[in-house]
Parts: sequence; structure tokens; C-alpha cells
Amino acid sequence: MLPEGWKRTTFEGHIDLLSGNPFKSAEYSNDPTDIRLLRGDNIEPGKLRWRDAKFWPTDRIHNLTRYSLQQGDFVIAMDRTWVTSGLKVAEVKSADLPCLLVQRVSRIRALPTLCQSLLKQYFSGYSFENYVKSVETETAVPHISAQQIKDFPFLLPPLPEQKKIAAILSTWDRAIEGLGQLLANSQQQKKALMQQLLTGKKRLPGFTGEWKNIALGELEKKGFLELGRGNVISKKDIAAHPGQNPIYSSSVKNCGLMGTYGHYMFDEELISWSVDGGGHFFHRKKHKFSITNVSGYMRVDQKNLNYKFLCSQLQFLHEKLHFDYQTKAHPSVIRDLYILNIPTLPEQRAIAAVLTTADEEITAIESDLSRLRQEKKALMQQLLTGKRRVRVN
Repeated sequence: MLPEGWKRTTFEGHIDLLSGNPFKSAEYSNDPTDIRLLRGDNIEPGKLRWRDAKFWPTDRIHNLTRYSLQQGDFVIAMDRTWVTSGLKVAEVKSADLPCLLVQRVSRIRALPTLCQSLLKQYFSGYSFENYVKSVETETAVPHISAQQIKDFPFLLPPLPEQKKIAAILSTWDRAIEGLGQLLANSQQQKKALMQQLLTGKKRLPGFTGEWKNIALGELEKKGFLELGRGNVISKKDIAAHPGQNPIYSSSVKNCGLMGTYGHYMFDEELISWSVDGGGHFFHRKKHKFSITNVSGYMRVDQKNLNYKFLCSQLQFLHEKLHFDYQTKAHPSVIRDLYILNIPTLPEQRAIAAVLTTADEEITAIESDLSRLRQEKKALMQQLLTGKRRVRVN
């Protein structure tokens, strides 16, 4: 039964949808002072990114004003609309302007019957995401059409109630955005801390003396660590060892479910990394897990090296080296590639403790952010279906 004053409808009749212009790539400008072109590649779930932006000459926009975007517009990528991180839908901010709408991207504005600020909530809800997944055409490039967007079914409350719901949910959005910024700041501060502590530019109180530059392979020759590769893991292996967590390559889908061989088991602290594609290094602490054939492992002699310090240095060097992600990061490659800067073991432990504290602060913020997002999702489910009503003056 519908709440009083609500009705079942679709977006058609309540939104103004405009598809982009087919700008010719041969006529793009290389001048960053020209107008940016908003393509599907510039849309990420919830935001626009302008890395590798394309431009259109400013002196050639006289017939293109209808494709100029405004602050508050919503844009949606028509190709690969849904990705694993969410829907490629974003709100245009003032910092994104000026920009022009390119084909295979649609601009959406609310008509007078629909509150513009409520559009964001419909686009970020489960209903719209599930709808897109259900209608997205499965071809070489999955896509949706303008008409499919217009056909999205939803419950429409009266306009005063729309505005009140939008105001409540916008308050949650501001809290989430603030916590997200706090997380970004904490992550940036940790990077700066790593830059200082892992290079010896900043020393912790009580520590002096020179650090030693040494290649990963030399540490292995000294017996300070052991480098190796994992084995192929099958579905049968996983079923036979419940509760254990195979480590896969993050860039290869289902890469752990291959072959019928056994797997390597560890019940200790270990450093692992992706062999296929040179992924980041991970520190796994004292719980049983498995290493697949697309992962490498590093077992460390705790009498000479600290796990956390070594893993942090490898992560730091990994970003600094701008690793070629097409390169196979076999042990034979990384032995000579990574030249570490090693202090005494007590200083390693002290640095590791500082970085662990920073990690714990980041984890706590991530946990709060995840909880806040889940609580908002639950509230949306109540408010946008009329199961929970708001009081309108």
C-alpha cells in the first residue's frame, strides 16, 4: 500500500536527460586552458576525475552551449555504467566547470515535479544500482540507453516531503564527506611520515648511527629472509581447508581457482605480494592462510629484521619506483630491484610501532566511515519507500 500522496512512476516525465555531443577526437586541443571534455573515462562512482583530460578549443564552442554543464548536474556513463566499485554516476561540482558533455555520457536534471537534490539519493541507492545491473546490455562493452534510464521505476513523494527527505540525507552526506576527508588527510600524513622515517631523514629520539643500503637479494643470501612463490590452489583445496584465506592477485579475477595442486600453508607472520602484475606488499600476521601461484611470499628472520618495518619499506619503494604493472614480479626480479635502507633492529621496531599506530588510526576512521555509510543506506531504504515518514511543516 502506498503512503498517502505518494505514487508509482518512472523517471520519464520527471527528468531532463541530454546525451553528449560526438566531438571528433582529431580536433581535440592540447591546450589545458581550453574547455575540458567530460567523457565516460572521467566519471568514477560518486565523483569526476580529470586525469588525462581532453580539451576542446574555446573559440569553437559557439554552437555547443547546450552541452555546457552546470553545477549540480548529474552525469552518468552510458558504457560500463556499473563497475565493481559502484555506478559511474557523479554530481558536477563548481571545480569541474567549465566542461562540455561528450557522447556516451548523459546529463540529468530534475524537472519541477522532482527535487534536484533528491536525485543524488536515488542514484546512490540500491534500487537504481540493481536496476542498471538488470538492464545493462551484455556485449563487449556493457551499456545502457537513455530510454532505460527514463524507465527506472520509483516511488515519488509529494514535493514538500521530497525536499525534507533530501535535506535529511544531505546532512548524512556532509558527515560522510567530512569523515572521508579526515581519512584522506590521515593517509596523506602517514605517507609523509613514511617518507621521513623510512629514509632516515627523521630519526626517532635515542637513535643514531648510519643506515645500511642493501639489496633484497643480499638479505636473502645472509639468511635474513626467504623469498618464494606460492602454488596453484584448486576449489577442492579450499573446501578441504575451511577458515583459511587464500591470497590471490588483486588484478586477476578468480586466479586462485586453477589446477588441482596443493597449496602452501603458513601459521606465522609473513609478507606477500602479487607476482602477476607487481601488486603491493601485504603484511599477514600470525593466522593460517594460503599462498597461490600468483603470489610471492617473504619469510623473515625475526632476530635480524622486523616484519612491519620491512613491509613498510617495500611498500614505500614500490610507489617510489613506479613499478611497471605489466612486469612479472618474480622473486628473481625483486631481489635486485629493491634496495633497502636498514637501521638497527631496535630502531626498526621503534619505527614499526609508530607506523602501526598510524595504521590503527586509519583503520578506525575507515571503520567509522563504513558504519556511517551503512546507516545512511538503511535510512534511505526507509525514507525513499515511505516506510518511515518525515514531518513536513
